[in-house]
Amino acid sequence: MSYPTMEEHSFYEYGIAQLVVAKMLIPLGKPAHNSPKHFATVDIIKVAQNREWLSIATRQISRYWQSRNEKKRVINIFTVLSEGGFY
Repeated sequence: MSYPTMEEHSFYEYGIAQLVVAKMLIPLGKPAHNSPKHFATVDIIKVAQNREWLSIATRQISRYWQSRNEKKRVINIFTVLSEGGFY
């Protein structure tokens, strides 16, 4: 029997990590910060069927990547300026 994963619902490993940080997914037990996380299948099925939760989770992951990309843009601008760019 195959168990559903969040990957089947468009959330990959990097997205799952952000959902754990945002406390939208709660791993089983109390795993260390840098250890693998395991989730109850019933919880995954429950949230995968909740359209509102999926929408909120998608926005959460989008905000995370927007923030990361914005930081890269700021760093790139400072790098260009410090190297004497933008004449």
